[in-house]
Amino acid sequence: MRRGTVVMAAGWLVAAVVTAAVAVAGVDTIGAGLLGGSGQHPVLSSDDVDRLLADELGRSPSAQPSPGVATPAPTGQPSASAAIRSLSTAGGVVHASCAGGAVTLASWSPAQGYRADDPEPGPAKEARIKFKRDKNEMRVVVTCQGAEPVARVIPDND
Repeated sequence: MRRGTVVMAAGWLVAAVVTAAVAVAGVDTIGAGLLGGSGQHPVLSSDDVDRLLADELGRSPSAQPSPGVATPAPTGQPSASAAIRSLSTAGGVVHASCAGGAVTLASWSPAQGYRADDPEPGPAKEARIKFKRDKNEMRVVVTCQGAEPVARVIPDND
């Protein structure tokens, strides 16, 4: 009877190890499928996204903005009045266009660690959005300078 107990315990242990190995392999396979595999699709920064979009649209990527100022990406072509421009700030990227003197925020993407809040996308003389991280926030105010959207960043660290 003692030998039967040992064989049963050993069999149970082998079954548990095999089950755990199969479960780990299954989760790894499912995770790889959901997350794009092992390194096939790396996470891109907002600068990488801007550069890829600029390449796709035949534009040159925008230079790093000065602190507190966001600049549109140069196009290398005559600009259309409703062309969307990417405006990079420390809190994220805002995609805006100007038409008829009114600015419209087409979309926005917060930087890592930030979240977007209180968007006022326009069309209006000014469009606004806040990027927040913890208790710090920055307000991005976008206006039109001619046919080009220009962003001004107003920090609010209350």
